[in-house]
Amino acid sequence: MKITEAATYREVLHAQIRKNPQRGYKGELAVAMRIHSSYLTRVISGDVHLTPDQAADLAGFWKLSERETRAFLLLVMRERAGSPALRKSLDQQLAEIRAQDTKLSTQIEVEEGVEDDHSLYYSSWHYPAIHVLLLNPLTRSAEKLSSMLQLPRNVVLTALAELVRMRLAEKTSGTEWRPIVRDMHLPDQEMWAPINHASWRQKAALRIAERRKDELHYSGVHTCTKGDHERIRKLWMNTLLECRKIASDSPGDDENFVLLFDVFSL
Repeated sequence: MKITEAATYREVLHAQIRKNPQRGYKGELAVAMRIHSSYLTRVISGDVHLTPDQAADLAGFWKLSERETRAFLLLVMRERAGSPALRKSLDQQLAEIRAQDTKLSTQIEVEEGVEDDHSLYYSSWHYPAIHVLLLNPLTRSAEKLSSMLQLPRNVVLTALAELVRMRLAEKTSGTEWRPIVRDMHLPDQEMWAPINHASWRQKAALRIAERRKDELHYSGVHTCTKGDHERIRKLWMNTLLECRKIASDSPGDDENFVLLFDVFSL
């Protein structure tokens, strides 16, 4: 389960124990928190609460991210809160963390590019396309890139020169380049995000018109409850993250593709 979506810290504790059913795991948790195993049993049964210090030790043992650690500590403090005012404040902080989880940019970890050059890199689809194609040893020359992307050779050479200037690629020989930074992501709150999205969707529209049999395109207008809309949005986000992981872990670079996801309210 996602720690930031848990209603109580015991939900997280129970989920971690179910995830690690091996003998002695509860003992390891007790050692990590520097408590007796009998006290942990009382915590699990609901007789006593964890302290913030013990929760922090658990978060370290589980190697939680900074956001997950903060959420877990807030859940512990909320259970221990003695006043409605404090509980309300902690609930607001938890709501802020959960709201961050709806933003794709918080779910993706990539290498940093050169922020000052976002205006150029994201101004046209062909800059990130050339950048990604450099991952494939078979498409690292201007001639191959020009042929694959159906772009004039001088346009490709200019783009390669700019990628070198941005320290995203480097020239390895007289005719070939390779990437330095392998992955970039532009958060939606960045001013260049709408331009980047529009550029790729214009490219997609052209490909749709070509009616290629090996491609998949879908546009649909639906109606549903607000809760189901949120379920669909989360499903698409999780699917997108899984697609990125599959592509990132893939051992080869023999196939290139563009992935566009759109879910929005009318």
